[in-house]
Amino acid sequence: MIKTAIIDSNIQGFMYINTLLKNDPNIDYIFFHDTRISSLNENEKLFRRLKKCIRFLKSKGVTTIIITDCKVCSLVLDKLKQEFIDIQFIDWISLFAKNIVLLNKKRILVCTDEMTAIQCRFKREIRNLDRTILVEQKSLSPLENLLLEIKNLSFVKSYLDSSLYCYKGKIDLVLLGNSAYSEYKELFLQFFGCEVEDGSHLLESAWFDSSAQQYAFTTGDINQAKVQIQKRFKKDIIIDEIKLD
Repeated sequence: MIKTAIIDSNIQGFMYINTLLKNDPNIDYIFFHDTRISSLNENEKLFRRLKKCIRFLKSKGVTTIIITDCKVCSLVLDKLKQEFIDIQFIDWISLFAKNIVLLNKKRILVCTDEMTAIQCRFKREIRNLDRTILVEQKSLSPLENLLLEIKNLSFVKSYLDSSLYCYKGKIDLVLLGNSAYSEYKELFLQFFGCEVEDGSHLLESAWFDSSAQQYAFTTGDINQAKVQIQKRFKKDIIIDEIKLD
C-alpha cells in the first residue's frame, strides 16, 4: 500500500489531500501537523526540524510528501529534495499556481502572512507560467491573531476596509496563500466582490470518501487537534500525539 503524507503547521492543512490523489484507491493518507514549523524563521533550524518530521514519516513507510506549508515551500523545499532523494515531494505553491493560471484571471492579489519569501514564490510561480498576469502582494500579518485566535470579525472587516480598500475594483481574483485564512473566505468574497481562491477546488472532499485508511500525527495537543478536526471537517480519524524532541 502506497503511503502519502501531508506536512503543515496549521490544522487547517488537514484538508490538503484531494484531487491530485483521489482516484487512486491504493494510497494511505497521513496528515502530519507540526506546531513548531511556524515559529522557526531561520532556514537552518527549519531544515533540521523538517528532517526530523520526514525521518519519522519514512519510518511509517511514507514515499510521497505533499508540503502544504508555504513557509517550507519557499525556504527549504529544494534543500529537502537534495537530502531525501528517495522521497517524492509535491510543492503546494507550484500546484496552486498552475491551477490559478487555469482560472484565466489577469489581476491577482496574493494575501499571505508576513513572509516576503512566500509572496515572492507565489508571484514567481504564477508569472513563470503566464507573464501577462499582474500579481499584487499584500501581507496580512496584522490580522494573524485576529484570524487565528480572537476571531473578531467586525475588527477584521474594519482592517480590510482601511488597509485593502485600494484594491477593490482593481483586481479580479484574491488568492489566500495561508490555509488559516480559508475559514474566512466568505468574508473576503463579500469585501472584494470578486472571486476568492483558497485552493478548495483542489481539495474537495474526496479524501474523506476514500476507502483507504486515514491517519494524523500532531506534535501539539492531541485533544485540541481532535476537536479542531471534528469541528472543521466533521471527520473522526485515527490521530496520535508524538514528540520529536
